[in-house]
Amino acid sequence: MDGKRFRQIDAPDGGCRVGPVAISGILGVTILLWVTDSWHGIAPAWVALGAALICALPVVGVIPFSDLLQKVNIEPIFFVSGVIGFEAVVFHSGINAWAGVYLVTMFHEANLSSNTAIFTSLAAIGSLVAVCTTVPTAPGVVTPLAGQLAEATAWPVEWVLVAQRKLSWSLSKHSLPVNRKSRS
Repeated sequence: MDGKRFRQIDAPDGGCRVGPVAISGILGVTILLWVTDSWHGIAPAWVALGAALICALPVVGVIPFSDLLQKVNIEPIFFVSGVIGFEAVVFHSGINAWAGVYLVTMFHEANLSSNTAIFTSLAAIGSLVAVCTTVPTAPGVVTPLAGQLAEATAWPVEWVLVAQRKLSWSLSKHSLPVNRKSRS
């Protein structure tokens, strides 16, 4: 690599630049945290989000401050952290366990025998969750329930997941606003 691409502190454009050693250090710590997640308990998604935020800090200088404001869209970072946070709240509050017990009981009492009725019920559950939460967070809520619902319906887990997401995905394609601005 040439010396012009990575300069040390006080770059002419007003930002700080770090060398490849610093970026390698951030990546190394990130990989180390991913490998040891069972030991420290921090989910890999949070580690990745933290590494991305560290790299985006103007003080670190991976991205010049002027580019951060003008060229980088940071909205997806907040959106992804919101989705991950929502799923963590649902899991740790016990809502998904309560919903699983309720839904399994409902399937046993309904005694659904036809595949069409089972598919319709699972698709309705997925759609209801998507409407009550948001479409992107729905998989984080319904996926942990797939094993319990597969036992209740006698379907494979893969079929349950497809049924839960089918109708909610079609809802999202037809009802969510789409940004139609052309990006250059």
